[in-house]
Amino acid sequence: MTTRLALFGLALLLGAQACARAEAAPSASEGPAPESVTTTEVTEATFPKTTLLSGSVVASQRAEIAADTAGKVVKTFVERGDVVAKGALLAQLDARDSSLGAAEASAAAEALRTQERHAKLECERAEKLLAQKVISRAEYDRQRASCDASAASTRAAGARAARAGKAVGDASIRAPFAGIVVERLVSVGEFVTPGRRVVVLVERDPLRVELSVPEAAVTKIAKGQELWFSVAPLPGERFRANVRFVGPVLDQRSRNLMVEALVEGDDRRLLPGMFATARLPVGEQRALSVPPSALVGRRDGSRVFVVHDGVAQERVVQLGESNAERVAVLKGLRPGERVVVEPPAGLTDGARVN
Repeated sequence: MTTRLALFGLALLLGAQACARAEAAPSASEGPAPESVTTTEVTEATFPKTTLLSGSVVASQRAEIAADTAGKVVKTFVERGDVVAKGALLAQLDARDSSLGAAEASAAAEALRTQERHAKLECERAEKLLAQKVISRAEYDRQRASCDASAASTRAAGARAARAGKAVGDASIRAPFAGIVVERLVSVGEFVTPGRRVVVLVERDPLRVELSVPEAAVTKIAKGQELWFSVAPLPGERFRANVRFVGPVLDQRSRNLMVEALVEGDDRRLLPGMFATARLPVGEQRALSVPPSALVGRRDGSRVFVVHDGVAQERVVQLGESNAERVAVLKGLRPGERVVVEPPAGLTDGARVN
């Protein structure tokens, strides 16, 4: 009897403890408290209608500097990436043969100039003798022809001397404009011939951007127009350029018009050869919109949080143009929906909000 009473008391004690735990545990249906957020309505707004242009950033000038004379390279003065001034020495060829040739040509020209001076004196004497009828007209004409031939020989010798002097100067290969060395194509000891490329040089100030304009938008582009463009390595950044050249004809294959704009400023992050895109305004359009503060960036696209019945729903959206206050949303939202402005960092899809 005592044992049964003890077991009955133990059962009552365990039941009381279980009830106490059940009362203390929160209801599973209650969940965490709703998070407080600020929302705004999805409305229509006016945005510029644009056409996408594609092209490339190019150098203002690009030159493959070649040798004008033959010779062995005895010294180079630049490496890839060097900044050089106009007239800077890029490479030196062996000019010993050219110098000897120039000295020889100069001496020959001087000898002929001396002969010409002597021939002129003879012509002057012959002219006086002809006037005094001491010599015949035929003899005078022979002397006059000799004088003319001597003058022509002197001019030819002067031209040969000038050419030999140019060969000496051409042995020093210099930069035709200030720029950056893209590539040096010769080394000491190589023998170069006229026309052999020595250095590739580009001028990057100012940079240019070449863009292809579709046929339907050619009437919207004009010289002096301002454009904003971006490049793939610097997403989210825009650079300003001013249209300087508009092509006179359309490409027969693509039906596009090539335009060229000068880039304002000298941002060293921009490099010739970068792929560039720009948007050309061609009118206006109405579209659904949200404030920029409602957008949440993800690697797979932009998103917003839409509030329905007190629950936040994360939604992927396709964005369009923007103005000072709103961003166009092309896909992903409906008119009248409410989106969270400045979503809290911990907000997730399915979270309760108020």
